[in-house]
Amino acid sequence: MLKILTQSPLSLHLHSFVHQLAYFFGYNIFDLKHTFKLLGLLGCLEKIAQTLNVARTTGSSHQAGLDSLLMLQCFMKVKSENVFESKWNETNQMLLPPLALYGLVQTIG
Repeated sequence: MLKILTQSPLSLHLHSFVHQLAYFFGYNIFDLKHTFKLLGLLGCLEKIAQTLNVARTTGSSHQAGLDSLLMLQCFMKVKSENVFESKWNETNQMLLPPLALYGLVQTIG
């Protein structure tokens, strides 16, 4: 999507890429698979939903729109339990920094 918005190739430099990402989407971007892994929620989307007691509202798995809806419901469940506010370590650094995208940042933990 960033490539479409900028009408240019993605930056090869991490700093420029993150700057563009933040400019268009803000700093509250979550890589949900990475986020769930940091929270100890492992496995496929169905298993994560089951762990969180989130029921699929309709359809079956591996349908893009329905999987996106289930992912949103899982995220909202985690967010409603204030998990993000409680994930600080002993040095008062957040375990999940803003723009924590898998493979682009190292997290503490």
